[in-house]
Amino acid sequence: MRGEDFTSDSFCADHYDMATGHRHGHTWHVEIYWPAEPFVDARLLREKLTSLTGIWDHRVLEEVGIPESTNYGVARAVSAAIPGLSRVRVSRSGKTPCGCEFFPGA
Repeated sequence: MRGEDFTSDSFCADHYDMATGHRHGHTWHVEIYWPAEPFVDARLLREKLTSLTGIWDHRVLEEVGIPESTNYGVARAVSAAIPGLSRVRVSRSGKTPCGCEFFPGA
């Protein structure tokens, strides 16, 4: 694999637990990666990411258009909103911290 550049952001949001249906929140950490060549200004992608996470911050994910409110669902939503990414990593804090790595187009 060729080199990659990346940036990251975090946001706090609630979601409904798929197993219990109870609403609870996490701090979600998002990292986006893109090919190092051709050059893309990281500031532009960071602006796109922070704009997106700003919409989701302190909201209920199912109510802002993320019906699959899992790490994978958040990663897919980021990938759909920011084209050209090579991968998206999402993790969340809480009683059971966990994460995922999503490869758009794979």
